Amino acid sequence: MMNRLRFLFLGTMALLVSCAAISEKSRMDRFSDISENYKFALLRADYHLASSFVDPSERNTIDPNRMKEIKIVDYKPNRINLSEDKSQIKQDIELQYFLMGRNLLRSLQYQQVWQYQEESKMWLLKTDLPPLVP
Repeated sequence: MMNRLRFLFLGTMALLVSCAAISEKSRMDRFSDISENYKFALLRADYHLASSFVDPSERNTIDPNRMKEIKIVDYKPNRINLSEDKSQIKQDIELQYFLMGRNLLRSLQYQQVWQYQEESKMWLLKTDLPPLVP
């Protein structure tokens, strides 16, 4: 009887650890997908779509006339820091953008903060769109 209880206990613990690992992998897979979609929205100059990845409480209004003059041409994540509880990611980004009316290429480095929303199972940016200066 004791061996059976021990086996049941160990089996339950293994199952719990396995479920936690699967959940964590799923969360990180979601981050990978959503951060890639955000990147491609910026590269396509779809700033309205890109702003939809930003937490509404952190989102600023986009000036469409100003954004027409800006074209992001390169977007590189450099360093990623994951919080201990794996619910927040800080990511250093380096990007280059072209100012259409002035034929000028600029570079920018900034940090994104992504927060995992447990209830919706989504990652949201806690930082607004990159501060692109025309």
